Amino acid sequence: MRRRAALSVVLATLAVAPHRAHADEKIACVAAADVAQQQRSAGRLRQARVSLHICAREVCPAIVKSDCTQWLSEVEASVPTIVLRAQDPRGQDLGDVKVQLDGVPIADKIDGLPIEIDPGPHVITGERAGSKNLRQDIVIHTGDRNRTVALLFEDIAVASPSAEPPQAARTNTLAWVFTGVAVVAAGTGTFFGVRVLSDRNSLQKSCGASCPDADVDPVRTKQNIADVSFAAALLSAGAATYFFLTPSRPRATTLPSREVRVTPLLGGAAASWTEHF
Repeated sequence: MRRRAALSVVLATLAVAPHRAHADEKIACVAAADVAQQQRSAGRLRQARVSLHICAREVCPAIVKSDCTQWLSEVEASVPTIVLRAQDPRGQDLGDVKVQLDGVPIADKIDGLPIEIDPGPHVITGERAGSKNLRQDIVIHTGDRNRTVALLFEDIAVASPSAEPPQAARTNTLAWVFTGVAVVAAGTGTFFGVRVLSDRNSLQKSCGASCPDADVDPVRTKQNIADVSFAAALLSAGAATYFFLTPSRPRATTLPSREVRVTPLLGGAAASWTEHF
């Protein structure tokens, strides 16, 4: 008798178990349908599609299955898709781009295939070697299909050696001009100085202290030219030294232009310095 009673309990348990499991499935279907509606209203269409697949199964109650099947069809048609297109500043298409959507990676490269996305505002960021990081705000609408999102990357500027300021070039030019003037003036002074010494020795031998003015005046002229030339050489050497040692100072205003003139004169030479403002 005891064995028969125990067997009856086991058989009763096995008979009740399928009904309990079926009831749990129905509860899960109803819950999934309710969650799907909330997700759909919040714009989380991709999550809503997952929930609708649960409540559209054959094990779900007929009315729940019917509603979920209809809603699933509507959601499938409403899920937006985008197609990424990346280009460089020259309009060339790029493929080696990593893209994130709202901080979540969605592509390791651009392949031209559509990407599903929920409607609403989003932030797209892109990274590419040799280009500046890109950030772009977009707004996707329900039902957008294969919408092209263009990502325009900018090249990273390569630092180039800065050109020498124009002021430094002008300074060096003036320094070399004064150097040249100093060399020419020194050479002229040396030439006439040697001639003066030679002529004086000749006069000393020929007439001594009683030489006529006609013979002495040419020597005096040469002496004056030598003196003026040496003076011009000293002034030019000083100016050249100044411009060589003065550092370049770029200025926003226009710098005055300088002009140096050395004019030969009878019995010497004249030097002038002019600045134009």
